[in-house]
Amino acid sequence: MSNFDDFKVYGDYHTHTKYSDGFTTVEENLIAATKNGLSSIGFSDHGFGNPNFASLTREKAKKQKEEIDALRDKYPHLKIYQAIEADLVSVDGDLDMNEEDYELFDYVIVGVHRFAKTPSFKSWWHLYKRAFFPIFTKPSKKELAKNTATWIKMITRNKIAILAHFNSIFLAESKPVAECCAAHNVLFEINSKHLSEIKPVFEDVLKTDVKFIVSSDGHRKNEVGNFDKIKKFLENYPEALDRIVNLKPGEIEFNK
Repeated sequence: MSNFDDFKVYGDYHTHTKYSDGFTTVEENLIAATKNGLSSIGFSDHGFGNPNFASLTREKAKKQKEEIDALRDKYPHLKIYQAIEADLVSVDGDLDMNEEDYELFDYVIVGVHRFAKTPSFKSWWHLYKRAFFPIFTKPSKKELAKNTATWIKMITRNKIAILAHFNSIFLAESKPVAECCAAHNVLFEINSKHLSEIKPVFEDVLKTDVKFIVSSDGHRKNEVGNFDKIKKFLENYPEALDRIVNLKPGEIEFNK
């Protein structure tokens, strides 16, 4: 893609529903995807470590799968995926998933969310103190290096497809994390709701070979398939367009 006249997003692979903290149903998201001319959509509700009222449970994940399967014939023009937005929950790079949980989903997104349960206070403090105590907003070089090591452990130890909204809450060095993503075929997300976090690091990330995916992170039906903010942001970085996987037609081969 050489210019923004051809800017078209074919799939929105990070959306939420009432199965976690979204405000819309599965079908409402499918209707929105159709309205916005998408050919693919992924449902990626929040992972098992979050409070049950705001996340998938394993039981809800199975129920959601049944609902998605029942709607496929009604929306044959859409390739529909069931995913999960899992959480990084430990200093050692652990997720709030078990090995067998991967079989429930087409791909796994990973982010950091302040209410996910951690296995120890040490991990809680390491991951979330910035979210709860503003005095810690700017980490030291030593802490940045430690945080970066945690991200790299997570990427190398787990079968993930997308790194979600990097530098939301848990700050790290962008270039080595992006290099690790590139080495392990993990897509680096450009998220409509978290552009303020990627803006300061995007030029450094572009210096790596990582591939990108744009996502709405839609929690409401009017957000699904809406990429206006991302398009405006990317006008400053036309060299990134050819590295964004969902600006091309066809299915994406997600890391799994």
